[in-house]
Amino acid sequence: MNKSILETSLLCFSFMALVLCSCSKKPQAIIELTPVADYDKSFADKRIEQALEGRLEELHVKAEATKEGDAIQVAIIEKPDSVDMTSVEDALTWSGQLVLRESQGDVVDLTNKIGDIKMTYCSVEPDVKGDGSNLKPAIDITFIENYHKTFSVITGRNLLKTIELVMDDSLLCAPVVLQSIDSGVIQITGTSAAENGKLNSICLAIKHPIPVRMNVRK
Repeated sequence: MNKSILETSLLCFSFMALVLCSCSKKPQAIIELTPVADYDKSFADKRIEQALEGRLEELHVKAEATKEGDAIQVAIIEKPDSVDMTSVEDALTWSGQLVLRESQGDVVDLTNKIGDIKMTYCSVEPDVKGDGSNLKPAIDITFIENYHKTFSVITGRNLLKTIELVMDDSLLCAPVVLQSIDSGVIQITGTSAAENGKLNSICLAIKHPIPVRMNVRK
């Protein structure tokens, strides 16, 4: 009887030790993020941390983001072997703040107008091989329903002209408007499969926006 109690106690102790070890698991990497510009401090820092963690969660990366002075430290606890650190860093740097530059130079802020965003593929040429090799990665951005009419007006006044979709002063795409867009959907296309990672990072950033782009230091 005493032996059984002792064995049970040892088993419980071993289990508790395992739990404590797993909870105190050391991070695989620490990434420090610093804002590249000032931003409205009334935008809660906690929301920035949650947005960054949301991006990594979609990459299946376990991480914790904490504020350290003016910087944010992201501790990478676990990540799949299929996800490299470059893609992790890319996913953290973009602000997710989108603007549209019209042909006449007007700038339209699109950040709060987005209802849905997803990775997809588009056909850029005939599928002569019949194996889908003509498909290239793309991002479909769908605006909120009450913005569809406004977007139709914007694209309508830019017919046969170039409009530019921009994030953090980086040009994402510059399509020529062939007709007014009534569906409320615009697409960012990649030119090769190698751009899939970059497009995925942009997609994650737009889903989980923060008010400023970040510099990365490991």
